[in-house]
Amino acid sequence: MPRASSPAGAPGGALAPAGDAAARERLRVLFLVPFPPRTDARHGGARAAAHIIAAHAARHDVAVLYLSAPREEAIDPALRAACRLVEELRLPPSSALARVAHRAGIAARQARGMPYWPASVGSARVATHIRRLVREWRPDVVRLECLPMGQFADTAREGGAAVVLAAYDSFAEAASEELASTHRLKRAVAALQLARWRRYERSIVRRADAVVTFTPRDRAVYERAADGATPVAEVALRSPVPERALDAVGASPPEVLFVGNFVHPPNVDAALRLVRAIAPLVWAQVPGARLTIVGHEPPHVLRALASERVTVTGTVPAVEPWLARAAVVAVPLRLGGGMRVKVLEALAAGKAVVASPRALEGLAVRDGVEARVADDAGDVAEAIVALLRAPEERVAMGARAREWARAALDPARWTDEYDALYRRLLAGDAHRASAR
Repeated sequence: MPRASSPAGAPGGALAPAGDAAARERLRVLFLVPFPPRTDARHGGARAAAHIIAAHAARHDVAVLYLSAPREEAIDPALRAACRLVEELRLPPSSALARVAHRAGIAARQARGMPYWPASVGSARVATHIRRLVREWRPDVVRLECLPMGQFADTAREGGAAVVLAAYDSFAEAASEELASTHRLKRAVAALQLARWRRYERSIVRRADAVVTFTPRDRAVYERAADGATPVAEVALRSPVPERALDAVGASPPEVLFVGNFVHPPNVDAALRLVRAIAPLVWAQVPGARLTIVGHEPPHVLRALASERVTVTGTVPAVEPWLARAAVVAVPLRLGGGMRVKVLEALAAGKAVVASPRALEGLAVRDGVEARVADDAGDVAEAIVALLRAPEERVAMGARAREWARAALDPARWTDEYDALYRRLLAGDAHRASAR
């Protein structure tokens, strides 16, 4: 059985009575999340989900059902307290027999052409819990956070709610980029993964009432997949701005920091590029600089590059101490989609950032003002060197980045954008119901 909590407070109705204007603005929003949402999670998706849920909970009545693996930490306690209802469902199940059945179900779903991650969560057990929550809690809106949860769109709609798929990234696009760079001996496997993700994404996009993306690139990807069957909206991701800025100068000797979850292949590519192609150009001009790679599950090929100048930490309890030490945060991504939480967090903390255009997609930051933008390895190295040599510019750029973050990452504006989408969907449902 899932663990559940329900903070005190009178529950609202599906839509509040018309006589109370303030209550009428509140909706019941159910989040279905394939991992524990935490602001200190190892990967950006879980941190993004936590920020989105917190923003909704400040204005609406929120319920959350999240999936968790063994040894994963639970949802943030503060986030749990902000929600009306929270349930956790562990996968795989605890009993040995249930685990065998769970693995068999994954294999069967993969045999039918489903990618591994959706196959690993696509059980009847998960659908049963969603169906019960929808029936008992009666949400107005159900949000399917990340692509694996998209397969439950039909189940989520059984209570009449508007169903929104939040597409944090496009795995089909990532698989396409991986195929283009894969050695010929592995191309057959990469091509199979691409075909599976394309078929899966097309299917789930057309079953939702609306799709939300974070960047213009991903919006274009999902508009092609939807082919007019489902509206696609772009709502940029936000991140809280901490009350105090971190030290923009950083430690001595100066450190260049990269943060990423290395289960995500684009992060592996960026970190390897930083160590192999960019760092040597930096060391040629700033020999004392250090490079720090922080993140969950770095592969052996990355760990093997650790040296006196290069630190590869693996998983850390918190990123903030490493971010505070950094002179420059480098994000030379060239693969993948979505909006990078690590970039938002560095800007909001007042750190000097050097990032590729891909890493800054969806963010209206200006080159040389709030961040340095560079793509070629030589240009990235030049931008890093310029900042390492000018601590006063790091301080000034960090201050401008925080000012940008205060204006651009306002959670009230964020929730307004989502509210406008939900109201349009609910108005459309009401119109269709009256027509029937």
